[in-house]
Amino acid sequence: MLNRIAQAHRAGGPAQIALAWLLRRSPIMLPIPGTSSIEHLEQNVAAASLSLTEEEYQQLSGVPSWWDRGGNLTPAGNSFEVSLG
Repeated sequence: MLNRIAQAHRAGGPAQIALAWLLRRSPIMLPIPGTSSIEHLEQNVAAASLSLTEEEYQQLSGVPSWWDRGGNLTPAGNSFEVSLG
């Protein structure tokens, strides 16, 4: 799904779409992505100007079935939980 949305926006790749989603998700959240090259840095910065449609945002928001609404990571079959709340 990330690749399809990235192609539709002519974005640098799925990481850029993920950053755009995070930026839209919360006005007070500040993602701090790592980078290993100038090209990746430029793609990360470009994510701030990428506008996801409401449909794309909703599709991406529903993807992780292992992320519950309370902010807990609960991967199926694993015995750990990380609370972000």
